[in-house]
Amino acid sequence: MESKHMAAEKHRAHRERIATLSEQLSGIEQSLLNEKNSSIALDREIASHAKAAASGDKGALQKQRTLHDQRAEREIQKNNLEILAAPIRAEVAKLQAEVPGLMLNEQREALGPLIANLRARAARGELLMEPALREFIAAKKECDDLLLVALPVLGRERAARIANSLGKAFSQGMRQYLSKVLSPAGFLLFGALEGGSFAAVVTPELETLQLALEADYYGDIGEAVPGRERFKCTTNISGVLGLRLKAGEIISLAVPIADPAVVKMVEIGALEQIESGKGVAA
Repeated sequence: MESKHMAAEKHRAHRERIATLSEQLSGIEQSLLNEKNSSIALDREIASHAKAAASGDKGALQKQRTLHDQRAEREIQKNNLEILAAPIRAEVAKLQAEVPGLMLNEQREALGPLIANLRARAARGELLMEPALREFIAAKKECDDLLLVALPVLGRERAARIANSLGKAFSQGMRQYLSKVLSPAGFLLFGALEGGSFAAVVTPELETLQLALEADYYGDIGEAVPGRERFKCTTNISGVLGLRLKAGEIISLAVPIADPAVVKMVEIGALEQIESGKGVAA
C-alpha cells in the first residue's frame, strides 16, 4: 500500500543520503588537506637544500631528488582523492538542489489534511451556529410582533421610530457580541468595536419600548393608577425616556421619577402634573 506520507518519507531519506555522503566527503576532504599540508612541508624542505645542492653538494642533491619523489607521490595521492571526491560532491550538490522541491511537496502533503479538516470544522461551525442564530432571529421577530400589537397604543409615527431603534440595536448587539467572541482570535469583522454583550445593547431599547407603552397606555386610560402620575407636555420634548413628545400630549410616568432629565422637565414646567400624588422626584 502506498504510504500516506510518501513526500515526507522521501524528504527524510533524501536528508539521510545527504548526511551519509557528506560524512564520506568530509573524510576525503580531510585527507586532501593532509596531502596539501605534506606537499607544502616537502616544498619547504626541498628549498632548504637548494643552496647546498646548487654548490655541488651531491648529498644535498640526492636528498632533494628523494624529496621530489615524495612530493610527486603526494600529488598523485591528491589526484586520487579528487577522483574519489568529485562524484560525491556532484551527487551532494544534486541532492541539495532537489531539497526545496521535496520540502514543497512535503508541505503540500501536510496541507491536504489540514485543509480538509478546516472545511469539516467550518461546516460543523455553521451547523452549530444556526440554532443560536435562530434564537436571535426569533427574539427580533417577537419584538416586531409586539410593535404590531402595540401600534394602536403608540401610534404609527412613534412605533416606526422605536422599530427603527430596535432594529439598529439588534444589529449592533450582534456585532458587539460577535466582536467580543471573535476579536481575541484575530477576527476583524466589524472594524474597531469594543466587545460587549448582546443584551447590554438591546435591553435599553426594550426598556424604552416598555416605557413608551406604559407612558402612552396609562396616559390614555384617564384613570388613576397606583404608583403612576399623569403629566401633560406644555411644549415639544425630545429624548425624554427615549420618546419624542408633542405639546398637549399626556403621558403616564412611574413615581417617584428616577430619571434626572425627567425630573428637570417637571421642575421647569415642560411636564405638568395633572394628578396629585405623593411627589414626583426620587
